[in-house]
Amino acid sequence: DNMADDSGIHIPWIDLEHTTSEMLVIEWVDGISIDDVSALTAAGHDIGKITEAAARCFFNQVFRDGFFHADMH
Repeated sequence: DNMADDSGIHIPWIDLEHTTSEMLVIEWVDGISIDDVSALTAAGHDIGKITEAAARCFFNQVFRDGFFHADMH
């Protein structure tokens, strides 16, 4: 809910039918790996905007929300 109104951020939905107390199952999201800059550029993505969105997401977690996801993969 913390990032529900943040533009440029997609939070995968949780598949409650298959999630258990031992395993979290989320939707599959097709995309390009964040470290494949040439593919991102070729697909028309602006690397500067991606960088800005990632930084904004991180700093909102730390300063606005009071916690952050330390394993951002």
